[in-house]
Amino acid sequence: MISVDDFPDPSDIRADIFVRWVKLTEIMGRISKMLCIRKDTCTSTAPLASELVNWVQSLPDRLQLQIGGDRTTGFNRDVHGLNLVYLATITLLNLRKNRAGRILPKAGRPAVVAASCIARIFEDYMARGSVRFLAGQAGWYIAVAILALLHARGDPHLQPFADRDIRTLRTALRQMASLWHSSKMFDLGFDKLVAVDPARMVGDDSSPDAPNGDGAAADAETGFEDADLADDINCLDYFPCITANTSPLIHAVLADDKVMPFEELHWPVDLTVRLQEFFTSPDNFVFDDFSLQG
Repeated sequence: MISVDDFPDPSDIRADIFVRWVKLTEIMGRISKMLCIRKDTCTSTAPLASELVNWVQSLPDRLQLQIGGDRTTGFNRDVHGLNLVYLATITLLNLRKNRAGRILPKAGRPAVVAASCIARIFEDYMARGSVRFLAGQAGWYIAVAILALLHARGDPHLQPFADRDIRTLRTALRQMASLWHSSKMFDLGFDKLVAVDPARMVGDDSSPDAPNGDGAAADAETGFEDADLADDINCLDYFPCITANTSPLIHAVLADDKVMPFEELHWPVDLTVRLQEFFTSPDNFVFDDFSLQG
């Protein structure tokens, strides 16, 4: 494995960032393989989740996100970029396919917190005019975060806070769209999403086509149940640098000890394929009263 001693100046923060990034991408590679397994196979995410926790908790102070307060201190564009990749991985690992006929995936509690942190990162980028320096895959990170936040807004208490973060991310995505075609396609996809029937979006089981029309089942599908992703991993272990001041959404999640519905530590399908289907299927694209245009 590469080390800082392989660089002309081992004390340069960019050397440390690169070494940590290589280690992170090694973990991401194994996660990618796991997500690409056959649909009839279930693989536990717990070992990989533990590796991610170990990775983030091993970061030195100078590589940690300085977002514990309501304002970012010690902003470093490259440090933000390193942690952006980590947070997007956490989000992806904690999304799960919803029931048949529902467009949005479910989001576990770590996914929602990570998505809100991603919104905070892009808020910092935009405040400093740094979005134009980002690589094209940043549009993908935005898209994954928005999907988790769309699930969070299914809780009426969290909806205004989730919408705030979504507006931030949509603004950043529009800025990315002027530079990257992939970001433009994601932006157009979310424009179509604004027009999707809410019942199909979040799984309203009181709708006529829902099984048994059971309202209680709808609550279980869109609410926040008493289940976390890993028995041996506390959600906050993923986020050593956040506090209730990091974002209004995180404050609400932490205050109410919200736990998003993600009943098992298994991932049966490839999210990438589902997102491709989501953004290309003409049937997937209304969202009445979804005020994200401003």
